[in-house]
Amino acid sequence: MSRSTLIAVMVLAAVTALVYGYRLSDSPIYLTPDEIVIGLDAHTLATTGHDLRGRLLPVYFQIEEFRVAGKIWYQPAIMYLTAAVLQVAPLSAAAIRTPAVIIGVLDVVLMFLLAQRLFGRSTSAWVAAGLLMVSPAHFMHSRFAMDYVYPLPFILGWMYGLATYLEDRRPRALAGATLCLGVGFYSYITAVFLMPAFLVL
Repeated sequence: MSRSTLIAVMVLAAVTALVYGYRLSDSPIYLTPDEIVIGLDAHTLATTGHDLRGRLLPVYFQIEEFRVAGKIWYQPAIMYLTAAVLQVAPLSAAAIRTPAVIIGVLDVVLMFLLAQRLFGRSTSAWVAAGLLMVSPAHFMHSRFAMDYVYPLPFILGWMYGLATYLEDRRPRALAGATLCLGVGFYSYITAVFLMPAFLVL
């Protein structure tokens, strides 16, 4: 990575973090029930290494769903990233929403790098990253303690690795791309179908 690209990435990450993280505990004005469930499970994981049901470092998190009959399962990415944040921050609305901000910032940075790789111009990269940053859906979901945006960095990482491989045929780039799909499998419920579909593509 060139010096100018590194500076651009740092500036972009800082601006996105400031915009997305501004008054995080105040807007949205209160935690949704799903955010509370995720926050409590992640807090238990951070403090004991177990989920609320007593399982040690589970792969999937079983939740008693209050809106529908029966139980549902949460993907582990949001739980473990939130638990990591709660290792250094006290339990609060801002703390459990911070992982979504981190994912949102990562998305914008990866979009910049991908666009630069595909188009070969910094201007196009800035436009692509800027459009993603100000996208209402991306902004909103990057401020909720929910996992809707969690597949995006893995998909963008896969695309970047694949574009790199197609350009210079380095096996490490292809390995990195497929690793993104493998880890991304655990990011969101639809990723169970999306990531194998991308692998086939």
